[in-house]
Amino acid sequence: MADVRKVRTASVAVAVAVQVVRKHRGQRTILAHVGSAHTDAQLGILLEKARQIAAEDQGALDIEVGARAQ
Repeated sequence: MADVRKVRTASVAVAVAVQVVRKHRGQRTILAHVGSAHTDAQLGILLEKARQIAAEDQGALDIEVGARAQ
């Protein structure tokens, strides 16, 4: 399961990095670095893009449902 993460960057300029991460057994793996935002508008755009990436990572179960007996 993928999650969206916001992290303050270490640069001089105040920025927030947006990442898509997966956590497994306490270990975090960065799946995608979406970008860094300097304004609230940029942050909103990056968060939406990250949510789309995270949603694509969600697997769907292929379950066949038989016809109901009457």
